[in-house]
Amino acid sequence: MSAPRVRQPTTTSARRRVAAALTAAAAALIGSVAIAGPAAAADVSIAVSNATLRGSSDDVGELDPGEWLRFDADLATPPGSIVRAGDTFSVTLPAALRLVSAAPFTMTDTAGAAVATCVYQADTDPQNLVCTFTNAEPIQDWAGKIWFTAAVENQPGEVDLTFKVNDTVIVPFTGTIGTGPTGPSEPDDFDKGSGIHTSYEYISWGLSIPSSRTAELRGLATVTISDDLVNDDPEFKPHAIDPDSFRFVRYAVDAGGGFAWGTAQEVDPSLFTVGFRGPATAPTGFTISTTGSIFEAGYYYRVEYTTDPIGGVYIPGDKYKNDAEIAGNAVTSTSTVMAYGGGAGDGSRYVDFSITKQVTGEAVPDDTTFTVEVTAPGHDPRTLTVVNGGLAQSGYYPVGTTLTVSEVDLPAVPGITWGEVTVAGDGVVDNGDGTWSLTPAGGTTAVLTLTNVARAAVPAKVSVGDYVWFDTNRDGVQDAGERPIPGVTLTLTGPDGKPVTDVNGVLVPPTTTDAGGKYLFANLPVLAVGGYTVTVTPPAGYVATTPGTTTRDADSSTSSATSLSLPNDGDSDLTLDFGFVALEASPSPTATVTPTATATPSVAPTVTHPPTRPTLPTTGADGARLGLAVAGGLVLAGTGALLVRRRRVQD
Repeated sequence: MSAPRVRQPTTTSARRRVAAALTAAAAALIGSVAIAGPAAAADVSIAVSNATLRGSSDDVGELDPGEWLRFDADLATPPGSIVRAGDTFSVTLPAALRLVSAAPFTMTDTAGAAVATCVYQADTDPQNLVCTFTNAEPIQDWAGKIWFTAAVENQPGEVDLTFKVNDTVIVPFTGTIGTGPTGPSEPDDFDKGSGIHTSYEYISWGLSIPSSRTAELRGLATVTISDDLVNDDPEFKPHAIDPDSFRFVRYAVDAGGGFAWGTAQEVDPSLFTVGFRGPATAPTGFTISTTGSIFEAGYYYRVEYTTDPIGGVYIPGDKYKNDAEIAGNAVTSTSTVMAYGGGAGDGSRYVDFSITKQVTGEAVPDDTTFTVEVTAPGHDPRTLTVVNGGLAQSGYYPVGTTLTVSEVDLPAVPGITWGEVTVAGDGVVDNGDGTWSLTPAGGTTAVLTLTNVARAAVPAKVSVGDYVWFDTNRDGVQDAGERPIPGVTLTLTGPDGKPVTDVNGVLVPPTTTDAGGKYLFANLPVLAVGGYTVTVTPPAGYVATTPGTTTRDADSSTSSATSLSLPNDGDSDLTLDFGFVALEASPSPTATVTPTATATPSVAPTVTHPPTRPTLPTTGADGARLGLAVAGGLVLAGTGALLVRRRRVQD
């Protein structure tokens, strides 16, 4: 990581103040003093009045090294004089003071319009402030105000605090500078501090773990330090962490808790982990995890990092806030942009907007996160995230910029489908392509509302089923005229062989065929892999016909059938048919008849031959003897032979 951009906090005492008597005396001396500028054409004559120099109190007392003083004065050019762009005047500071910020600042006229820029060369000319007029048109009888903030140098004793304009003495203040504190000291408890760089380059933040609290941390197996930027409150402006500025350090402290800023020691990175939240290049929070054993006695530990405003603009009065926790102890800090000399920025030259998220219709979880993209000519796109019911802010853009807003990557919420999206607010124009545009007025924050309609999702569903019938001709095919079988029970199972729960969360029960032999299992979840299996209970006295003799939609299955995969909403497999035939009765066995023995006559009977008739063809026996044996059998068997014959005919 690069060297951190951490502002060393200014340490002051409660004695910071400038005597009110000095201010009053200076005002009495000055009154309204006309100062003639040097002969150079670019210099202008300035009349100064109502000059004041104030510290933190109007009570009489000493100044401390590092104390901030504010200088204010009314300025005006002599009657009839004209000020043109490029004209200048200078303000010389007393040797005991330095401007707090080296950033140029804008000077305004009585109507609040910017007319001059004042530049302070802290390195090359630390006592001189040069102001150059920037007005486009000449101004006659110009009047305005100037103010700036200066810090007291470490020069103990009585000092001359005289200010000059164009090298002419106008403000003869005096004061006494005390010895002040000897150096910084650690806080007494867990703490968080912040400060905005006086040149408006960054905002510095520091999480403090004083040596007085490290003993209790050493007894913890895990110590967590978390910090989140407050970007969802309209009272505070949005900002983002510079990941390269992050560092975890410690300072050796003396018995009184004192330390020196230049003695920071980096904590071994192998002893902790840090995870950032939000966009990789502009995180909005982080969490550090470590063990209590790293916190050694005699050291003051700090987590230091910087943030930058979204849009990179600092406007006086803007506030920035972070909320943090150190081992479960909540700490917070707020930093307010200060103007060090006529303003850090001119708010009328910038615009921004806030956008509130609301969802109508079906309820969605409060932590559902939505994404908004903001585009503007000449600027990189900005991505805002906002939760349901929450607020996000765009950051600053130059006045006159047309901003285009759209919602992207709608979140997937179970049971919800998204309907209409609208963006509403003053000056918002619907572009008709899912984007909205606005051009806010300078110095204003446009207030927008992003609304989504949530509808209950109609779940994707499929069905299986078809037909059960009597297969009269036993060919396994549904033929015309073959009758359906009503009242047959069928049961559904899933690919895992278990009962199925439908899209409404209801366990699917068995079903029965209707009067037309039809059945259907509906409202089933889609299946990307595998199929649903239908198992049939055969009607009493019937068995399954021959399966698989023709196409799926016309033939029969056995006792169960499995559908095709059904991956899409509305898919249906209506080919799970079952044909049945009557169970065949087993044939009765043929009775065996034993003929009764006949006595042999002692005298052969007289045989009378009938007329000759055609005879049936016989194979393998003497015809006369066979006929005689049959005739004898019939006489002997009598009725029994007739019964046997009748039974065979019935078979």
